[in-house]
Amino acid sequence: MKKLILFTLYLIPVLLLIGFVANFSVNVPVDDEWRLASLFQKIAQGNVTFNDFWALHSNHRIVFPKIMIAVLAFASRWNINYQLCLSIGLAAITFIAMYKLSSMQVKKVADDLWHLANILTCILLGSLVQHENWLWGFQLAWFFVNFCFVAAVYALVSNHKLLPNIAVFNRMKQRCRTTIDKLFRNGQDARSTRTLNFCGTGILPVLENDPTPQIKQSTDTAVPCPYDIQISIAALFCFIASFSLAQGLLSWLAAIPAVAALEGNAAQKRKRLIVWMLLFVATCAVYSIDYHPSRKASIISLLNKPLVVIDYFLSLLGSPIVRAPGISAFVGLVIFAIFVFFVVYFGKKIVSSSVASSVSANSEKPPQVPAIHSSLAITDRKDIGENDRALPWLSIGFFSVLSALFITAGRAEFGAIHAIESSRYTTNSILLLIAVVQLGQLFVRGNYQEKKATLKRNYKFIYRVLAGLLIATIILNSQQAIAQSRSALLYKQGAQDCLQLINYLEPSDFFKNSPESCLRVLSKKTWLVREGAAIIDKIGWIKFAKNVEFISNTDKVYGYLDKPQTSDKSLTVKQNDAVKAAGWAVLPENLQQPKIVLLSVGDKQSFFADAYVNSDSPDIAKSLKSELYNNARWAVDLSGNDLPIAQTEIKAWVYNPVDNQFVQLRGG
Repeated sequence: MKKLILFTLYLIPVLLLIGFVANFSVNVPVDDEWRLASLFQKIAQGNVTFNDFWALHSNHRIVFPKIMIAVLAFASRWNINYQLCLSIGLAAITFIAMYKLSSMQVKKVADDLWHLANILTCILLGSLVQHENWLWGFQLAWFFVNFCFVAAVYALVSNHKLLPNIAVFNRMKQRCRTTIDKLFRNGQDARSTRTLNFCGTGILPVLENDPTPQIKQSTDTAVPCPYDIQISIAALFCFIASFSLAQGLLSWLAAIPAVAALEGNAAQKRKRLIVWMLLFVATCAVYSIDYHPSRKASIISLLNKPLVVIDYFLSLLGSPIVRAPGISAFVGLVIFAIFVFFVVYFGKKIVSSSVASSVSANSEKPPQVPAIHSSLAITDRKDIGENDRALPWLSIGFFSVLSALFITAGRAEFGAIHAIESSRYTTNSILLLIAVVQLGQLFVRGNYQEKKATLKRNYKFIYRVLAGLLIATIILNSQQAIAQSRSALLYKQGAQDCLQLINYLEPSDFFKNSPESCLRVLSKKTWLVREGAAIIDKIGWIKFAKNVEFISNTDKVYGYLDKPQTSDKSLTVKQNDAVKAAGWAVLPENLQQPKIVLLSVGDKQSFFADAYVNSDSPDIAKSLKSELYNNARWAVDLSGNDLPIAQTEIKAWVYNPVDNQFVQLRGG
């Protein structure tokens, strides 16, 4: 029963996230996704090159996200929901890796404290405060970089059993030793034979009850140690992260504590760190090839405004919990201070343990390898040393802090409100919260062993209270995220209809510049949307409305244009005057109601403006006797610049997708 309850608690955040994405996602490309259309065109034509993937996207090299998005686009006819599913999948795998990391650190993995920390981790990774990233397919790069870094840390601290099987090498060594023994018996010089080394120790295993004289083996050639394999795998993940987002480069620096903590003498540790840093420098050198960013941050100007920079940085760290000016910065300061405390606390333990190990290694003789059976069993080592168990979470916390500093350097000029309102940055900041949660668990456990029973209970009680407060805060933030997503859903759905009708939208000032333009929901650069739409139309991924019939008179009522009011006298509008157009619109006998109304002038069969159909209309619903019409009103502010300099008539239209018709609303 307990296992079922725990499984349910772990599953709830995942189900809530899936339900959230299913209800509020809209299958339409937005913003940066339109810049990938030219890449898709080259792939479809068969003339794509590596440079197309290598090219900068803003200030980032997103080679691997481009590959993933391109594969999904061609597999699904660019169904954005596939990218959203991948984002959820990456977050789920990241949690599994963190779950395994946590289980390697704690002996009692089934106790309530351990499960509380990991349930919190699951809740944070799936937090709806990241709603912008969950609902924007292009943002899978953020989840991918987080996954790559956590996977790199996992590779560095995990048991070699989970890596390529070292037993294969040991079987080869057994055959080699047997061959050497035979050569020795035949009087040949075995010393000249190059042999394989047992994980760099220079000693081969000894067969149990073997009367054959043992031979001093050569150390000319060495089998790669599990540590070398771990470093290689971690380096691969960091390399992939580096070419997925610019902050992926920081994964090399954040992983240094985990690399330094690998077992070995001082020379081995120094060699690993040198190799790791050389790989980092080499990656940066490759990254800088033909690097010409479109926007450069001025470090000098930022240094002239230290308070603005600090406010932005702390607001960024506090935004996953509180999204209010001033308060976010204070919460971020508290989180950062707690993390610094854990760095000092666990750092002292790790350093003292390393010093003690070095002294012990220098004072003792090399241990003799005990006799083992001919199957060459491998001696297991602990997954993570008692004093090194905090290293994974320290590295994850460092990565979050370094990434926050990187984002601050590029965005601080926009002010702290930008950090608070941009929910896409919370995907990075959440990693610091997770690190604090897991380090807090280890801190409580460490003090269990050192303090009296009363203090033990106090530490555990405080941890549970703070965890409860954090969960309550996440719930409140999730409600706010749902409200924001529900509000944005109406505009995204209108933009989806707008894209379908793009062939009938004029390149007017309204569509280019008005905040009420449905095209600007897709991208502020409306020309990019038009170019991208033409490309995907040629590829055949989206069916755009074509050969649509314009119907001026119908028996059924589709709505009215109430303002400007119809009269015999013309309304004079000066060039810079504002004109309000308003009315209501419905699709009779259709469950899917219109999201937008389109406006035309004169007899043109094209549209210069749009309006969202989303305002309350209980009177319309009552009159037409249907709850479907509760939000049938629309309104839009037009500028005199949007109208022709001549006497004309404004007409309002609604699109009927069933009959492929534009139906004119009455009035005008």
